[in-house]
Amino acid sequence: MRKGKQAFSREITLIVLVITIIVLLILAGVTIAMLKGEGGILNKAKTATSSQEEQEAREKLELVLQDLIISKRTDSTYNEDKYINVAIEKEEMTIIEDIVIVDGWQFEMDRSFILK
Repeated sequence: MRKGKQAFSREITLIVLVITIIVLLILAGVTIAMLKGEGGILNKAKTATSSQEEQEAREKLELVLQDLIISKRTDSTYNEDKYINVAIEKEEMTIIEDIVIVDGWQFEMDRSFILK
């Protein structure tokens, strides 16, 4: 009788172990899917980082443009094209006609904005 109980106990322990392993595999699969899936945490983090970098670049350009508006109102020798190009290049930005490249991001600039 004793051998039967021990065998039954080992079988139960083995079944519990197998069920535990299956549950852990399911949880691991769900976790990996949440991390690497299309709407996963890692993709959302990359998107957020990219968006933040773009906004920082936009803010740098906007600060330069605001300084230009102030210069236009306070400096009697203000020359539109010269001031815009020099001010933008001074901040280590690239300007090609109306396209300004800031930290790898391209923005189209409306020069009439500064004329106001």
